[in-house]
Amino acid sequence: MKERKRLWLSLTFILSLSLIVITVIIYFTVAANEKYRDQRYSLYYLSRTDIPQITSESRYLFPDSPDDLPKLLITTWLNGPEEERLITPFPEDVRLMSISISDSSLVVVLSEQYNSLDPYMRNLADCCLYRTVSAIPEINEVILRVSGSQQSIPTVLTADRFITDDHFFETSRREFTLYYPAADQTGLQTLRYPFTIYPDQSPIEIVLDLLEHKIFPLHSNVRLPNPLVNNTAVDDGIVYIDLSADFLIAPTNPDSESYEDFVENRISYLQAIVLSLSTLDDVDSVMFTFDKTVMGQYGRIDLSQPLMISHFQN
Repeated sequence: MKERKRLWLSLTFILSLSLIVITVIIYFTVAANEKYRDQRYSLYYLSRTDIPQITSESRYLFPDSPDDLPKLLITTWLNGPEEERLITPFPEDVRLMSISISDSSLVVVLSEQYNSLDPYMRNLADCCLYRTVSAIPEINEVILRVSGSQQSIPTVLTADRFITDDHFFETSRREFTLYYPAADQTGLQTLRYPFTIYPDQSPIEIVLDLLEHKIFPLHSNVRLPNPLVNNTAVDDGIVYIDLSADFLIAPTNPDSESYEDFVENRISYLQAIVLSLSTLDDVDSVMFTFDKTVMGQYGRIDLSQPLMISHFQN
């Protein structure tokens, strides 16, 4: 009986000690994770894609003191990304010349190579720089100077200057089904056109732009007005498209047979637009106006009403 009690006490002691050890390990693990989490920063670069997008990678930085963080953050950023999917938005030989903090402003001086960027890439690089250092809580703006620059006024980078919502830079790859009149006027042809969509782009506007500037000119020898589309609007499933009135103007003094062919040709373009848009979600019909004028009967089609695919079926 005593041996059993002694064994039970030993087991209880071992279990209690194990629990204490496990608790200590968990505590230090959580503390270490919190420490690493506090030292993790997002460094912003460009994606290695046909259309560069601003994106980031996470890096752990351990400055000797909080005052050393801005310099460490920017020098690490200038050294470039570690991930193969990213590229720098600036020349590789750009160097940090000096850095200082004045109130809530971070004053950064970069080497003259930064000035070799064209305006488009310079804007992307400025945005990447600002978003990288904006992780420092007390920094509200970046005053950027370039060494050797003739420009006396520095570039001031603030949140208002850039789109800082990560979701803006997310894109989706989509394949549109587009219709166009056959060159021999025997009907409509179709093709599938892949396209990268940004969140601020409307699929309807993309389809119309592709038809007007890419598809119609390449697959037809018919000269269309330029511009063809004046403006568009959408309301309750109806796409309102205002086209140039020149679209309906026939050649000078055509005979009756030529005019009928002209009208049928124009109807085929309207049909191609309606069919292309009808492949999109939430598009039920298309209402055409011509220089803001509502037309009536045009050949076999009544243009005074919103058109659906069924209106073009004989």
